[in-house]
Amino acid sequence: MVDWTSETSLSNSKNTEHANNLLVGALKQFPMEYIFNVVYRLKESEDARSERDAIQSDVQTKLRRLAERMKGKYLSVKVQATVQDADMIAAAYEELGQDPRVIMKF
Repeated sequence: MVDWTSETSLSNSKNTEHANNLLVGALKQFPMEYIFNVVYRLKESEDARSERDAIQSDVQTKLRRLAERMKGKYLSVKVQATVQDADMIAAAYEELGQDPRVIMKF
């Protein structure tokens, strides 16, 4: 039982409440192959094929799938990448979140 009155009972414990990817880091063994799924919204004025080619050239890892959806309005991309730790996954999702074309990432 925890002695809540003791100053040392909780003061020396690590605060994991806000730790990045604590669950992923605990459940996965690194390094590992991780699959990122991303859905892009393509601009109506842009040619979907040129946008698709631009996104494909940006991908520096193993492209597993690239498919147009909803008559070219969206582009679904599945990429496999080797990640060294859970923080790399979080950083990738954070960077994807900066792209205004990205509407889903999982």
